[in-house]
Amino acid sequence: MSAVDGGEKAIEAIEQAATGEPYRLVLLDWKMPGMTGIDVLARMRETGIQTPVIFFTVLSDQIYEEAALTSGAVDFVDEEDNRFVGGEGGEQWARKKEVFGEKDIFFLG
Repeated sequence: MSAVDGGEKAIEAIEQAATGEPYRLVLLDWKMPGMTGIDVLARMRETGIQTPVIFFTVLSDQIYEEAALTSGAVDFVDEEDNRFVGGEGGEQWARKKEVFGEKDIFFLG
């Protein structure tokens, strides 16, 4: 598992990993220094990085959930009560995958 503080650092780490052993999952917070999680997701998709993204944030209003899911996140987790809100199978994806090891999860928050 890797972690950085800030959107620009996240983009650098995700893009660098994509050239070798890409992450199997990226967890993003909505509010971060320098760049929002939705901006990080947009940049990933613009550069062709299709790593699954799950948002894990306290911003649980419907507008944030919809923006994340329509932008390509597989799910959106309400940090307040740790519940999946129901994206394109994020909970099922997380349960099925054995996500272990240093290069498997990238967390930014």
